[in-house]
Formats: sequence, C-alpha cells, structure tokens
Amino acid sequence: GGWQDPDALAAVLLCLAGAGFSGFNVTIPCKVAVVPHLHALEPSAAGVGAVNVVEVRRSSSPTASAVRLIGHNTDVLGVQHAFEEAGIFDRRSSAACGVGTVAVLGAGGIARAVLAALKEQGVLQVRIFDTDAARAAELADAFDGRGFEVVAVSSTEQAAFGAEGIVNASPVGMAGCAVLAHADADIWLAEPHVRWVADMVYNPAETHLVASARRLGLKVVSGDRIFLHQGAAGFEIMNPPLRADMAVLEATLAGLLAEHAQQVGASPPRPPLSPTTLAAGYTAALPGPTRGGPPLSRVVFGTARLRETRDPMGLLDAVWAAGVNTFDLARTYGGGEAEAILGAWLKSRCIPRASVRLITKGGAGSQATRWAAALDEVTLEAELKVSLAALDVPYLDCYMLHRDDEAEDVGHIVRFLSGLVGRGFALSYGFSNWRFERVVAAAAFADAHGLPPPAAVGPQFSLARPARPVWPGSTFLASSQDIEWYNNRGLAVFCWEVLGKGMLADPTQWAEAEASAPRAADVEALEAAVAGGKDLGTDEAFRAFCVKGAYVTRENFARRRRALALAEGKGEPLARVAVSYVLAQGPRFFAILGPRSPAHFAECLPAAALSRDEVLNLEQDDGGGADARCSANLRSAL
Repeated sequence: GGWQDPDALAAVLLCLAGAGFSGFNVTIPCKVAVVPHLHALEPSAAGVGAVNVVEVRRSSSPTASAVRLIGHNTDVLGVQHAFEEAGIFDRRSSAACGVGTVAVLGAGGIARAVLAALKEQGVLQVRIFDTDAARAAELADAFDGRGFEVVAVSSTEQAAFGAEGIVNASPVGMAGCAVLAHADADIWLAEPHVRWVADMVYNPAETHLVASARRLGLKVVSGDRIFLHQGAAGFEIMNPPLRADMAVLEATLAGLLAEHAQQVGASPPRPPLSPTTLAAGYTAALPGPTRGGPPLSRVVFGTARLRETRDPMGLLDAVWAAGVNTFDLARTYGGGEAEAILGAWLKSRCIPRASVRLITKGGAGSQATRWAAALDEVTLEAELKVSLAALDVPYLDCYMLHRDDEAEDVGHIVRFLSGLVGRGFALSYGFSNWRFERVVAAAAFADAHGLPPPAAVGPQFSLARPARPVWPGSTFLASSQDIEWYNNRGLAVFCWEVLGKGMLADPTQWAEAEASAPRAADVEALEAAVAGGKDLGTDEAFRAFCVKGAYVTRENFARRRRALALAEGKGEPLARVAVSYVLAQGPRFFAILGPRSPAHFAECLPAAALSRDEVLNLEQDDGGGADARCSANLRSAL
C-alpha cells in the first residue's frame, strides 16, 4: 500500500518492534505519518509534530506493555548545531542575529524541525512554499502565532522576496531527483538582502543550491552537517549510555557519500529545467492564469506512442534534460497508459508540479470508434478526474476537447469548460481538432458573457500540408487568415504531426511516384469510405490509408526537397528545419514531437530561427509562387 497507507506503516513498525532493535530512524515521507502509530512522544517531537527517531523501550513488568515505541525529534538539534557552526545562529542564545524573514521551501517533516529551530532563535517571519499548497497552509497554521509569523505563499519568488535566509526543506537537489535546483534560484540568491542559505538535502552534500550560494559568498549550511548532528543525537538515544564519537561519524558519513557518488557517477541526475537550454525565444506563456513556475517550452513532448517506446522513463529523462517542460497527453493515448507513465515519471523524479506544464485532452473515443466525439458533461468530468488521478496532480495547465460535435451548442460547451476552470480542475481550456469557425464562435461567446476565453487550439500544422484532414474528425491549419487571427488573439496553437508522419524526418520515406495531384481538403471522402463499409483491413492498414492519403502529394514532395536543401546547407537534420518552420509562424505556435528515442528527439530540436527568406522559400508552390500560408503579421515581423 505504500508509506502513506496507515495499515502498511503500522505493519512495518510492528515488525521493527519485534525484531530486537533498540530503535530506528524515520525519514521522508514518514516523519509526520508515523506519529499516530507511536505509544508516546518526547517533548522534542511533540512540539514539532514530526518524528525522525523511534526508541524501542522494553519492559519486564507483567502489567506494562512489553514494547513501547517512543518518538523523538533530533532534527531540531541537528539544525541548531549546523546553523551555529556556520555562524548564523547561536543556539545558546535567543538572539536571531538580526534575521527578520526566512524563506522555507518545503512543508514536510524536516520543515517542521526548521520552523522550531527558527522560533527558538527569535526569527520574526517565515514564508513557506510547497508544491502541495494545502500542506504548506497546514504547516503555517500549526506554527503561526507561536511567537513569530508563519505564512504560506504560492511561489518560490514570493517566499524569497526580501528574505535574509533561505532554507530548502524539499527533495529538490537530492540524488535521484530529476530537479537539481529551483528554476529561479540564481535570481533570488543574487538579491542583496540574502545573507545565508541552508539545504536540508545531505546526499549529495554539495547540492546545486549550496554550490551557488558558496560562489556568491553567502553563509552556507549543507545538509550533511545537519544529518551528522541529528544522527549523533539519535545514536545516543538508541545506545545509552554510549556517547557518539563525532570524528568516527564524520569519517563514516563522508565515506558513504563518496561511495554513493561513485556508484551513480555513470548515471548522473538530470540538470535542472532551464528554458534557455532551447534556442533563445523558444518559450511562451499560456494565456490565462498561472501558478508560478517557468513558461512553456515551445517544443512539446507528445505522448501518443509513449508506451510503445523501449525505455519510456529514459526517453522522458532525455526530453526533460533538453529543457522541454510541456507535455501533450490525452485520455485515449495508449488506452490511458500515457498519462500513467508520465505520472509515475513525475513522481519518481521528484519534479514539482509548478515546474511542469501538462495539457491533456478528453471527449473522444478510441481508434475503434474512429475517435468519435463524446461530449456528455458527466462523462467528460469523470474522464478528467481519471486523468488527474493517473497523472497524480491536482490540476492541469490546459484541458482540451479532443474532438468536436457540431450538433452541440458552442455556448453550452464554453460554459461547461469555464466551470471546470473555475472549480480548479485546469488553469485554462481549449479545443483540439475544431474548425476555425467554431473556435471563433466559442471565443465570441466567452467574451460576450464574461467567461474565461479559450486559451489554446490543436490543429495539424506542418510544412507537409495535408490534402485533406488526416484522421476522421480532425482538422488542419492552412489559411494564412486563420493563422493571423490566432496570432492576434494570442491563442496558443499546439501543432501535431509537424513532421508529416515522418515525411519531414526521413527524406526517403515514400516514393514520389505514389503521389497524386493535390486534392481538396474534404473530410467526407474518408468518412464516407468508413461509413460505407470500405474494407480497410487491420488497424495499421487503416492508419496507413489515412496518412498516405493526406500527405503523399506532389506539392509535399516539392516542399521536402526545398527543406532538405536548406537543411544540408545549414548542416542540420531535415526534421530540425521542419520544426523551426512551425515555430516561425508566431510567438505562440508550439511544435508537438513524439519521437521514440532520445537520438531522434535531439535531431528535432531547433537550433536557430529561420529567416524571412528561408520561410518564404519553403512555402513556394510548384510554379515558383508562394502558397500564402505565412501570415501578414509574420511576413512583416520576419
């Protein structure tokens, strides 16, 4: 059941109590959860509400319980000793060394010990931030009014603003955690009011936060010093009347940390998210409210085929390391497995919710139903809750309807989606595969009724222009007027199949002899074939029928030749030019990529923006003219 399951935790404690130990340590995430299962708390733990050492007391009295579990907290003492070593506080005095405000990042058991230590030193105010806002608020309520002010805030920036001391009491920076530093740490560490930094993480001892603080000349408390002092106190509790030999403990801890660093050296943790990892300018904000954190990467990882990859977790690690923080999902992808895989990855890599951007879609059936729209409100809300549970997150950055049913009143749909945003399920909403006219109508209805407007759309868009919609019920973006309207409106445009199902990644895919003359963009041709019982064979045969019928045109082969010539002239992969073309359409155009290997993904990442002439050259038709897809705004901007 996991450590958060009370029955499972009680069973573990029962086993430890009967195993002959004199005591044991408790670490994250159990320091608070273990409290109800103990027989008594020593004052050190009772005042904090968290336990990191459990003493096993045995009695020979026939009237007393044979074994009693007593909770202690030595974290407070460890924090006090380490702070004193660094010259920040004097634990023998109540003087706070002039510290008025301290930021605490994290709201778990160690954060409680930090607050207790800060209180003893007379700190005036503590601001707490945690990715779990409810947990931060609960901790603030528990300590506020105990002689100092404790408030929960909604971002690291708010916590650090004006603070003289900063404490990391979260897993950020821990070995095995994908996030090695808070995304904005370098900004607030450089503020002149910051005097000292403490990191509760002890493995590694030199975290990114600690190293950055040292470079800036700040006073530093590293987690290994806190671990050492609390461990010494715990040793003495479990081994009376022995005294801890600090020299032996220091040497032992240093050896263990060095050994662990050597073991994981071949597979170092991923670097912290940095929007500048991608080419300059390839980030954007999603219209509507935010909850802090970095902007969206304009390269978006698409999860439609994630479960089919050889190493999904390794692929996600590579994507994250490249600076991609935005993920495109749908309840139908992999029969729901895509959301579950990404949720497990987020949890295993300790990635804070505010550092990642999640977009999922609902309201469409499976391939067996040709992805038919299913817009019943009860079903949609239930499906959305399943998505949130699979991802193990409290909200989405954007929730999009995957298909449209034009028999449904657009105003009714807008009211429903606005309600989901108002109730906190998502920060914004949008439409994938909606016709342009329906999107315009939805935006107009929202404006007229004072409702949150749609923030995003999701059409197919690429240099490979489909002859008709690729899939039943899907749409593609071809009109320069439509592009211009989306840009002027400020909508995010999440473009799928930007590589034309591989046509713009592999210059040998498909033969030009297979191409037919460009056909009118008419979805009825495909839907009539399906409705009329056309034998499309296996599912893969059906997919091939859809894909080749859309992309295999003489016009697209001509575009590929021009893109390949441009790529060869730049010394870049063909796919990189194709992705750069999509991003050139406007500041809120996003390219969704779903590669199955890190190497393929790396080939797609843009290196530099295309010039005006390069974009116009790619857009020429067979006769040498331009096909007018590039908006007037973009032409002047380029």
